[in-house]
Amino acid sequence: MVEFRSRAQILLAKIQSAAGTEVTPAVSTDAVVHRMPVGLRAPFETLDTDYVTGTMSFGPPVIGGGYAEIDVPMNVRGKGNADLDALLRCCGLSATTLSSAQTGTAAAGAASSITLASGASTTDGAYTGMNLRITAGTGVGGPWVITNYVGSTKVATLLGAAVTPDTTSVYSVDACVLYKPVSAANELISMHHHQRSSVASGQSHRFRLFDGAGSFKLAIKPRQLAQIDFSVRGKLSATPDDVSDPGNATYPTGLPVPVLSAQTYLGGTLIRFTDFSFDLGADMQMFADPGAAYGYDSGAIVSRKPTGSIEPDLTRNSTRNAFSTWLASTDQSMWLQWGSAAGSKASFYMPSVRLTGNDRSDAAGFVSEKLPFRAYGPDAEIYICLG
Repeated sequence: MVEFRSRAQILLAKIQSAAGTEVTPAVSTDAVVHRMPVGLRAPFETLDTDYVTGTMSFGPPVIGGGYAEIDVPMNVRGKGNADLDALLRCCGLSATTLSSAQTGTAAAGAASSITLASGASTTDGAYTGMNLRITAGTGVGGPWVITNYVGSTKVATLLGAAVTPDTTSVYSVDACVLYKPVSAANELISMHHHQRSSVASGQSHRFRLFDGAGSFKLAIKPRQLAQIDFSVRGKLSATPDDVSDPGNATYPTGLPVPVLSAQTYLGGTLIRFTDFSFDLGADMQMFADPGAAYGYDSGAIVSRKPTGSIEPDLTRNSTRNAFSTWLASTDQSMWLQWGSAAGSKASFYMPSVRLTGNDRSDAAGFVSEKLPFRAYGPDAEIYICLG
């Protein structure tokens, strides 16, 4: 009988307190909700001895050093999911939590901006990338994404707002966790994968890595669940071993919602699309360390080059001239948002993207444009707001 079943597995992940110190994730707090299949790899070098044998044959190889990699396919879910939080943070993103909604009555309003009440933050950029709604008074609606916030004036610039707010407008910056790229103090992760035995009761086969850094890819389609797939590289803790089964896992309860009643803006204009993809493009490397058990230091992100693609319907140039925008290297913003209930909200805001191509395609009999792009900006390529 084949001993292991693919679905009888548990993946655990936990942010480390410091580099070089593996932590032990627990089934009660650190279980990861993932799709199938998880990929486990240990890319070790094969070294050729190159000995002369007196024949045309080579001598035996020797296995050198290496590291560990784990691929984790997941779905986008709202705030409060510790597994998604840990994996986003190991990709070089900081996490800022707005634990409760920031509410008030506007001190002033203008086209595409609102002046928040006196109790709002005095820090520049404090709410950039977060979503704001007007819940009463002039301009009821939203959410809209805050594209800029000036702490000294408390003016928040909004993308998507069709009505000018005024001093009757009651607003809410919704509770959320905001993730954005950073270039310092990147966090590392420890991961344990247990393949539970169907033959030996109470036993599992374990694969571990620590000091892991990651990257991710997004795939978003209308009516479907948005997918976010991670790849993490780090030190191999030890060779895979047989251990006691860790017990049943307690998984986060947040469920994803399909991409419906969504808003998508390209260059400040509301669009439709059939397909969206985004690759954070984090370059994960590990410096050589001959003193380490397998010859490598901790995982690290040495650069980021985010790329993506969106496929809207083809329009007349008077509505959207993507071809000219591409050739002129014009900067545009991009924003995708869906979900209305707490725990199911997702917002992805890219302040500056440049198109890198323009192709025509067929989408169920309709003509679409395939628009590849690059997202860029110093530690501001993408703001991920989960509410």
